Amino acid sequence: MTRLAMSDLGNEYARIFGASAEAGTGRSRLCNTCGAWHALDKPWPHNCRPEAPPRSHLASPQIAPKFEEFVTGKTDTAEIIGDRRAKRTFMDRHDLAEYDEGVAPPPPPSERQWEREFVQDFKRAQEEDPLNRPPVEVIGQTDTNDAGDIDVAGMEIAK
Repeated sequence: MTRLAMSDLGNEYARIFGASAEAGTGRSRLCNTCGAWHALDKPWPHNCRPEAPPRSHLASPQIAPKFEEFVTGKTDTAEIIGDRRAKRTFMDRHDLAEYDEGVAPPPPPSERQWEREFVQDFKRAQEEDPLNRPPVEVIGQTDTNDAGDIDVAGMEIAK
C-alpha cells in the first residue's frame, strides 16, 4: 500500500477536502454545523459554537453526605429515622433544631475589651446631664399592649 502525504496533493487538496483559506496555515477541523474548515488556534465563529449547557442558579452543586439511619432514643416511643424527610418531620413535630458544629457563638470579650467598654460607659454616664436622660419607665406611659397590670402581691422576695 502506498502512502500519500497531504503536501503531495497540491491543488487536489482543495478539490478533495474543500477550500482551506479560512483555516490558515495551522491545524484545522471540519465544522459539523456549517461544513467549513476552522482553525483550531483561533476562536470559532459564534454560529458554529456548540450550545452552552444550562446554568444553575447555585454557585456550586449541593453535595450532601450519605444519610445514615438512626434511632431517636432508647425509650418505648423511639422511632427509626431512615431518610432525610423522616428526620425533618420528626424534628418539626418535636420543635427540635439540628446542631451544627460549624456555627459558634461570638467569643466573649477579653478583659482588656471589657475594661475599655466599662470605662467608656462610666465616662459617658458621668458627663451626661442627669436631667437630659430619658426615663426608663414612666408609669402610665408604658405600652404593654393591653396586658394589664402585674399582680406582685403573691411574689416571693429574696432578701
